[in-house]
Amino acid sequence: MPGPMTPARTPGAERSARRRREVVTVLFAATTLSAAIASAMGGAAWGLQIFTDLLLVVYVAGMLWFRAGSLGARTVRYLPQVAPRPAAAYALRRTASS
Repeated sequence: MPGPMTPARTPGAERSARRRREVVTVLFAATTLSAAIASAMGGAAWGLQIFTDLLLVVYVAGMLWFRAGSLGARTVRYLPQVAPRPAAAYALRRTASS
């Protein structure tokens, strides 16, 4: 049961969360598989291993970055209350020319 500060999840948000989980699962599986292939074969397979590692790291870092940004957008910050300054007396004087 969500707490008082937890936003309700919409069906669209559920689908997006499931899609993100699936992408992370596929990237993790590809990283693991490419590590096994690179260990067995060596050579150019290490390039594929490094590439899949980078994909996984960039995707997870992007998810964390966007989540941090969206949390900041939902945070309400009130402006400080400032007492109004009284109008200066000299601002009300008329100036005479000539």
